[in-house]
Amino acid sequence: MRNLRSGKVFMSYPVEVQVSGATVFVVPVDSLEKI
Repeated sequence: MRNLRSGKVFMSYPVEVQVSGATVFVVPVDSLEKI
């Protein structure tokens, strides 16, 4: 997964995006794997 991490440096932190008035949090896959 190290190769993917280096290619997804911009995803190293949760991204907050507003979609049609709803707040959606995009969490990196690495964080989901730890759960």
